[in-house]
Amino acid sequence: MIAPGFFDIQSHSRAAILAGDGRVLSKVTQGVTTEIMGEGWTNAPSNEKTALAEAQAGRGAPPPQFSGSRGSDNWLETMAKPGASVNFGSFTGAATPGVPTAAELRVMQRLMRETMESGRFGLASALIYPPGEYATTAELTAIAKAMAPYGGVYITHMRPEAIELLEAIDEAIAIARGGGVPVEIYHLKAGGTANWGKIPQAIATINAARAAGMQVSADMVPVRCRRHRTHRRTASLGIG
Repeated sequence: MIAPGFFDIQSHSRAAILAGDGRVLSKVTQGVTTEIMGEGWTNAPSNEKTALAEAQAGRGAPPPQFSGSRGSDNWLETMAKPGASVNFGSFTGAATPGVPTAAELRVMQRLMRETMESGRFGLASALIYPPGEYATTAELTAIAKAMAPYGGVYITHMRPEAIELLEAIDEAIAIARGGGVPVEIYHLKAGGTANWGKIPQAIATINAARAAGMQVSADMVPVRCRRHRTHRRTASLGIG
């Protein structure tokens, strides 16, 4: 079978590439040629708080050169320097430990602009996991506004994808609408058999937003083996 290279749009290979092993054999042997990182967390920009969180998560503190106005540039350049067998890029991860003050929000907006100028694709959130779950709709909307002039995209692993599936989709669309940016929903699904019937309404909500002129899309996780929970991710699929 001949096929073009696959895009993993929710890659977590940053640790391997940053450590100097750019082979990422587990991806290349499956035909992945491009990896897009950033879901919920990125190594840069960093400060003392993010460094502490990285250490507590067992990932080690980021190098000091990943902070400051060139932190994002330095992170990507550090990964690229040894070479890699895949093409790669990144969104900027949105993971905050609590509701920001007005001053902190201004810093977040500035950092978002700086990372966009460094070549990021946009803002990525993982609102189903801590600390991302503490980010508010208003906070994410404000950050989205900061990246809008750069053509940034908001991509999100939404809040609970079970009982509150429809509310989570509404929030994702509201953030994109308020920020004036496109939105991509990571692995659209309804968790739990009791919620499977919500998928038609979920798709209808996305289609309605698209019909109204918004750029809304989603991707899926087709499961190969339910027993072993192995899966692969598809590229972005426009609904409708």
